[in-house]
Amino acid sequence: METDRRTERISNEQVEKFKQVPCSATDALKPKLDVALKLGNTFKSKCRLVFNTTLGRKTVYTTIWNVTEEHVELKGGTTLLISSIEDIRLV
Repeated sequence: METDRRTERISNEQVEKFKQVPCSATDALKPKLDVALKLGNTFKSKCRLVFNTTLGRKTVYTTIWNVTEEHVELKGGTTLLISSIEDIRLV
């Protein structure tokens, strides 16, 4: 049985309005986070982040400005829990 992989696209400003919940893909995403951070700071490149919330999966297209042990800082000072991120794609 296939799972529904659709997500709702939201803006940077909306990210912190949702309660973020952990997923299982965190360790595999570390190299992608590092690349997205470098491209964001050097070339202002955007990425697509898919993350889990209590209301389902959400997608945001944004620039990553900083990565800490537990959070990703997005353009505009918005933060996202690394443990809630399911996928990262460079765009």
